[in-house]
Amino acid sequence: MAATALVVTTMPLFGQIAALTFTTVDDVNGNSIPGDGKTFLVLRGLVGGGHIATMTSVADENGRTGDIVTAAIAEDEIMILYPSRGDIFKQKSGDDKGKVVFTYDGANIQQVAVQYKL
Repeated sequence: MAATALVVTTMPLFGQIAALTFTTVDDVNGNSIPGDGKTFLVLRGLVGGGHIATMTSVADENGRTGDIVTAAIAEDEIMILYPSRGDIFKQKSGDDKGKVVFTYDGANIQQVAVQYKL
């Protein structure tokens, strides 16, 4: 099943956003953002701490993988995950082809996808 695609908030490269609208993560199917190298995920921990988000990697041309695990997102803590290397994080097949996929250990995390407008 495909991960739930996030609505992307656009931000000027040299500017600011008045407000970010966070949504609760899909801890069952995961979430996805475009694998364009300009989009990143902002996470905010809710109740408690130790929440885990994983940015799922795929094999590159040399067969290397390495999921990036973000652990211990505490309550009200903000964390940014930026998949700068599309060759490792952009899914190469299936329903999520061309997207970067994130999975979570529970629903106590909120998120917003942000894309730089060049």
